[in-house]
Amino acid sequence: MVSSQIESRIRASNTLQFSTLVCFLAVSVVSSTAHAHGTVGKRFFPTTFAIEDPFVSDEFSLLFGFIEEPAEGGEPAVNESELEIEFSKRITDRFAISFGGALVHLDPDGTSSNTGFRNIEFGIRQQVLTLPDWESVATLQLGFELGDSGNRDVEAESFSIISPGLFYGIGAGRLPESVSILRPFALSGFVNADIPTEKRSAGEKTSVSVSWGFALQYSFEYLQTNVMDFGIPSPLDRFVAIVEFDLQDCVRRCGGAGTSGSVNPGLIWLGDSFELGLSARIPINDASGDDPGVFALLHFFVDDIFPNSLGRPIFHSEPTR
Repeated sequence: MVSSQIESRIRASNTLQFSTLVCFLAVSVVSSTAHAHGTVGKRFFPTTFAIEDPFVSDEFSLLFGFIEEPAEGGEPAVNESELEIEFSKRITDRFAISFGGALVHLDPDGTSSNTGFRNIEFGIRQQVLTLPDWESVATLQLGFELGDSGNRDVEAESFSIISPGLFYGIGAGRLPESVSILRPFALSGFVNADIPTEKRSAGEKTSVSVSWGFALQYSFEYLQTNVMDFGIPSPLDRFVAIVEFDLQDCVRRCGGAGTSGSVNPGLIWLGDSFELGLSARIPINDASGDDPGVFALLHFFVDDIFPNSLGRPIFHSEPTR
């Protein structure tokens, strides 16, 4: 048992070291400036680790996550590695569709591991509010997880889940001159319901939950460009410091489940057509995990890479942001 725990710690340490090396080597060899993707007024809102940006856009995202899930109900603790893949495409300037999935590797203590895909996910998004002077934006989303489209060995559910939600972003650019050093701060967040299409599955009740979270961020590029040039050298001037809260509350048919989630402090580096990110993943309680994990993000701005073809809305009516 002790040997198994030591091996789990070694795997987690190696995962964190590898993710750190990949992200920061990429930052050190690439130099560019963030463009108009994801901007409102003077503010750029990056996609964070568990929270999508509050914009409708053309983008392709890869998110790697690792955490040790706690033992529960007689089942052993599990080291979970997950690679989420998502592509979003604008139909109009303010309406988009998305689809994605996740490749998962589960490595339980003392038993054999399993690898496979979780259920396919689809979504539609409508940007409903854009206030450049207030650096504020809001987008409505309706997500749909297709039941039985994944591998049950990696906990893909047999039932579908409908997820209506709201994503938002608010910048602090209108703060008075006396506290201008705080203007680079911004808040992005989301709230959505996760509603299963079946009340029972495999003899057990399926729970209705509310997922919500927010990311407090501080942009060094905003500081340099819109507050004061402190002479921060490249590429350090393109970092955004992030503290993200990703939470879930069961609200119906809970079966003893309560609040779970993680706090994810990290850094995001912004390039001309992509962003890189790395964060810790700290469980908020025993039900959320045994030890800290990691997130590593690679996000491409397709509308900046191919502005006149793949990255252009199918039905275009406004100038590109």
